Parts: sequence; structure tokens; C-alpha cells
Amino acid sequence: MKTMKTTIMAIAVFLVPAFAYASGNVSLNMKSAGNESAFVEILKSSETEVEVDVINDRNEVVFYKKLTDPIANYQRKYDFSGLEDGKYRLSVYSGNETNEAWFKIERGEVYVEDTRKIREPHIKTEGNMWMMSFLNFPMEAMDLYVYDGTFQMYHKKIEPEFAVHEGLDLSNLIPGEYQIVFANEYNNYTYEITVN
Repeated sequence: MKTMKTTIMAIAVFLVPAFAYASGNVSLNMKSAGNESAFVEILKSSETEVEVDVINDRNEVVFYKKLTDPIANYQRKYDFSGLEDGKYRLSVYSGNETNEAWFKIERGEVYVEDTRKIREPHIKTEGNMWMMSFLNFPMEAMDLYVYDGTFQMYHKKIEPEFAVHEGLDLSNLIPGEYQIVFANEYNNYTYEITVN
């Protein structure tokens, strides 16, 4: 019985990290550490380069760092005492994946408000067919638009689903340049496409 419990525990210890890493190459954890600081932990599943930045509510970069060390885990206590009260976003970029944590600084305290993981959509075109697959980690509603310059020609609201697959047949459009926009409240992906 003791051997069985040990085996089950060993399997659980192996599967939990494997599951966490299966959802992407990088994960971000951030929590308040008091005294205008926060603990930031970045877990990497490979020796990939990672970039970290902090942006204020005026979209100004107030901190930037490129992590090139081959370490799998990065843990630091960040001192935000030099920042004024307000809202900020800490972003961790790795390849086509972004992890974000929104936090605010108020009277010397750091409050983590929200975290999100985003992967860029996978796009494929074949002739005048446009296809997209997207893993919607934050489970947010999305919108799909087609523009001819500044004129909106098409709009589709996409309900929150984890795996989003969309396709557009553009063969009936007049030959020319078009923009396809896939967007939510926080992200906007724009693709230029030429219809022949």
C-alpha cells in the first residue's frame, strides 16, 4: 500500500509540471511583497530567451529586461518604490507567447489585479482562403473584421471558447489589398492580404 501511494505521488509530481508547461513555454506568477514591492516568478520550459517590461497607464515603458540566461526559473523581488501611484502592466514575452500581470500601486502598496496568457493566432492562407486558429487562454469574446482601407466590410462576434477556428473565403472580393483584424479588449492582430 505504501509503495502504491509513493508511485501515485511520483506520477502526480511528474504530471502537474508537465500539464503546466503543456499550455505554453512560459508562465508568470506575481504577488505583492509589501513595502512597494512584489515577487515575480517566471517559469520557463525551455532555454528560450524571455523579455520583461513594465508599462504604465500612459503606455510608457518604465522597465525593460532581456533574460538570456539558460535558467528554467527566474525569481526576483521587484522594488516599485520609484513608481508613482497608478496602474501598470508587467509583460513577459517569449516567441509568440505573452504573459501579462496587471497591478496597481496605491499609497505604497502593490495590488496584483489580473493575469493573462496570450498566444498569437496561427494564420494560414491558401489562394484567397484565410484560416486562423487561436488558443483563447483568457476565454474572452473576440471580434473578426475585414477592412478595405478604412471601410469595414465584415464583422463577426466570436463567443468565448478556448479553441477558436475561423476561415474566410475572399474569392468574391474585388482584387486589391485588405486588412483582417482579430481583436479583443486588450489585443489587436492585423493581417494584410492581397486578393487576386
